[in-house]
Amino acid sequence: MSSITAKKKRTAKPKTFSSHSKCNFYPLLNTDSTPSWPTNHLKKFNKESKSSNNCSKKVAVLVQTGAYSPIHLGHVQVMEKAKITLETYGWNVLGGWLSPSHDYYVGPKARQFKTPFVNAEHRVKMVELATSEYDWLAVGTWEARRESSWPDFPIVCRNLSSHLNTLLSDLSLPNVTVFYVCGSDHALKCGLKGWKNNELGLVVVARNGKSIKNKTDPEKYVYWCESDGQLSSASSTKLRHAIQKNNIKDLSLLTNPSVIDYMIEHNLYGASSMRTIATTTSTMMTTRTTTTDEPSTTTTTVSDV
Repeated sequence: MSSITAKKKRTAKPKTFSSHSKCNFYPLLNTDSTPSWPTNHLKKFNKESKSSNNCSKKVAVLVQTGAYSPIHLGHVQVMEKAKITLETYGWNVLGGWLSPSHDYYVGPKARQFKTPFVNAEHRVKMVELATSEYDWLAVGTWEARRESSWPDFPIVCRNLSSHLNTLLSDLSLPNVTVFYVCGSDHALKCGLKGWKNNELGLVVVARNGKSIKNKTDPEKYVYWCESDGQLSSASSTKLRHAIQKNNIKDLSLLTNPSVIDYMIEHNLYGASSMRTIATTTSTMMTTRTTTTDEPSTTTTTVSDV
């Protein structure tokens, strides 16, 4: 039975979930005709690859899926760790995408755990804001726009792979391998330790800063890596709790100030009560980055929610 089917009565109409933010529950509409898999961020890397004689390297792109409700710093930092890991093994990483999950998946999950539901339109915008400073990252909306049902990550990865290898065939580059990026808890939960996909790759990053058994197998395009203390202890759950408690300090450590501004503006997760957070948070972020040159030594906590 579909996750959007009511128990007593079937209906094809979009549902509305009651929360801090009432949002309709349906596929993300492509009102501006933007591509579901933008590639402008890849072109720069393609040109640099040719000029630096890296064409002979294996070519990869990264994709991460998740609710991003809301997005936090750990989501982006996991992508950075995955990129570094692949480059260490000789891969030429052209770029990556963060793919917000479909409302059909996020809505029922929010209802199950009694957390605020925020629709894909807002979650996509927040991911765009969070990744705006990273020229190698973009937001993929194919997953959120799918009309029939929510696609699981293998379907998302295969769609991206097919799209890229068709679109980039005229760039004189080898076939592009799509690597799915996730935390070790998600990998173990979904049985990914026995990854046997001949077309897609996998990068697993340790969660909670805990050591993991290295299951790296380059021949199978599987790479497991430690967090090595470079990632924050961010999670979407902690971020939502910080909003509910008006905890400015935690918010400044958990996500991008522009994401906070957006949540306040649209009253997401009850953030409208924090109207003064933007100026305060921006000041705190600036102070934190200008008063220390030491790298972060915090441990990793990455949430898929």
